[in-house]
Amino acid sequence: MKIDFTAIQHNKLKSLLNAYSIKTAADFEKLGVKRDAFPKASFRRHFAIFSLNEPAEKVWTAYKSITPKDAWAGNLIDFTLLYSRESDSVYYPTDSDFPAAETGQDIFIQLNLAKGLAKVLVGHKVVRIDDAKKEIETNYLENSASEGSQILRIVSIGPNKTIVEHDSYYCSGSWFRDTVLYPPLHKLVISQFHRNVANYISCQP
Repeated sequence: MKIDFTAIQHNKLKSLLNAYSIKTAADFEKLGVKRDAFPKASFRRHFAIFSLNEPAEKVWTAYKSITPKDAWAGNLIDFTLLYSRESDSVYYPTDSDFPAAETGQDIFIQLNLAKGLAKVLVGHKVVRIDDAKKEIETNYLENSASEGSQILRIVSIGPNKTIVEHDSYYCSGSWFRDTVLYPPLHKLVISQFHRNVANYISCQP
């Protein structure tokens, strides 16, 4: 399947695809993760908790089924593209049908900083989905400034009370980026993401 560059709305993504000579769906194999396994003890950590008055199973289903263009949306973030290794297919923001979360998916989002004057493309690969533990783990792709992992964990604390733990480990090699820029920006981005999922859940029967 050839990449439809006319369906790509973000120049940062076009530049990335050209830099890695990604012209077909299969070419995404050229873009690996920053590191498949890493020593968490040497990475910085950001931990956040979000609460929902919903049963854990409903929350878990929502996090796996919400489309990326609905999950990654807002003034700060844009969904730009998803590649599914399961179907060897590419999905664009203009598409209406998306697969549920799958191991091996590449998800690209764009951060719009300084009121849109600065744009940063970030890529994540879904590396683990554990239905028993209700966990989804992603790793940063090579194009990202940081390397590391993010784990979403759904925890039931009552019949209709659930918490979502967002556990992030990261390292960019820059003290300023890791200590000054990353924590507040990451907090804003994931807060928008979890608000979007919460809104999605509220519309489900």
